[in-house]
Amino acid sequence: MGVLSPFYVLYFKSVGLDYAQIGILLATSGIVTLLFSQLWGYIADVLIGKRAVLTLTTIGCASFFLGLKYAYFFWHFLVLIFFLRFFATPRTHVINSLLFLQPGGKENFALIRSYGSLGFIVMNLFTGKLSAALGLPVIFPLYVLVSLLFLISIWYLPEPHKPSRKSKTYRFWTVQKLLLKNPCILLLLIVIFFHQSAHSSATIYLSFVIKENGGNEAIIGLFYSYAAVLEIPLFFILDRIIAGIGEIKLLAIAIIAQILRWILTFFAHNLDEFFIIQTLHCITFGLFYLSAASYINRQSPPELRASAQTLLGMVYFGVATVFSLTVGGSIAEIKGLRMLYLFASAFAGIGFIVWVKLALTHRRMHQA
Repeated sequence: MGVLSPFYVLYFKSVGLDYAQIGILLATSGIVTLLFSQLWGYIADVLIGKRAVLTLTTIGCASFFLGLKYAYFFWHFLVLIFFLRFFATPRTHVINSLLFLQPGGKENFALIRSYGSLGFIVMNLFTGKLSAALGLPVIFPLYVLVSLLFLISIWYLPEPHKPSRKSKTYRFWTVQKLLLKNPCILLLLIVIFFHQSAHSSATIYLSFVIKENGGNEAIIGLFYSYAAVLEIPLFFILDRIIAGIGEIKLLAIAIIAQILRWILTFFAHNLDEFFIIQTLHCITFGLFYLSAASYINRQSPPELRASAQTLLGMVYFGVATVFSLTVGGSIAEIKGLRMLYLFASAFAGIGFIVWVKLALTHRRMHQA
């Protein structure tokens, strides 16, 4: 991820794609996630296991990402992004489900996730420097190299519970019904939709706002790495915070922080202000995502936790991303980048209203 984000979006712009086309490409990623996320969760839980899914998808990601270097027409990018996202869809969520299955995994989820932030920082800074010196196409061989290292590391991951006889009795649609009949899971997914609809396009197009204010690839990499650095101390204590006050309250904090973040972006006009804005990223993404992942894991049956995580991912990176990037790209093209951030703040506000319903439902079910 440190090689990929935000540099591949900058690469699209460098080869002549406009904001609307970039929005379509990224929305296509969301459509693929929407269509196939739960299929991958079912395969990991019921058919071949989580480690095998990670191996297959890593090979697919590396192959199709490298193909983007040779794309020429817009439809080339569209097809390659489709297959890239097909294989990328389950990886983070399957890793999460593997972690939750380890002894002490639930209690140390955020702590372990801090190592992901550290990896992102190292590769983001390195990729930013390398791209500024050698050009953006350097991201393609670099991504393949890191994917190879990731592929090797997968086979050192313990898989405590492979598909069991009990899980193999589940049909695909039975799994989805079992998860969605829980009103807390359903309301959480609606909150995620509004939160991520605000977050997705606003975060992606932030790279262009920084460039408009004098930043280059190296500075953009520095800003994104700075945001990831702040996740590490947060994640070191987040498990204790979740145990103390619960995921529900943390979700509210993250939503409020996002409303503030995009209002500040609308008014920002120099690079120093973006440091303040990026300070909030560890809350608007890190705190929100980990709290949501922990909450849906707590609400789901143990044998279906990969499916629960991919369901979260389907809404987070699928439904919400399709909506956000399709609409966000058009707003940026027609109204300008600045107006996009007012729309994002408003959508985050709707998410907070739905959160109130989630909090009341959670309290009622907990008391029952």
